[in-house]
Amino acid sequence: MDELNRRMEGDYALRLLADNLDTYAGDIIVALDRFRAIPSGRQISLDQQLRRELPWLAEEAGENDTLLD
Repeated sequence: MDELNRRMEGDYALRLLADNLDTYAGDIIVALDRFRAIPSGRQISLDQQLRRELPWLAEEAGENDTLLD
């Protein structure tokens, strides 16, 4: 099982990511467009909620960046 986990994290991870991007590119574009269409007040509210619930992500993003970006 360790060998499988090592390969999934290394060798296969990039290929799986590329396959998913190819397969779901249209869905990803639609989702991003819907995300960008959210009114700015709601985006601010969502960002604040994400900062409360995912503090590790907020640390990585920094204070000046929105987590939705």
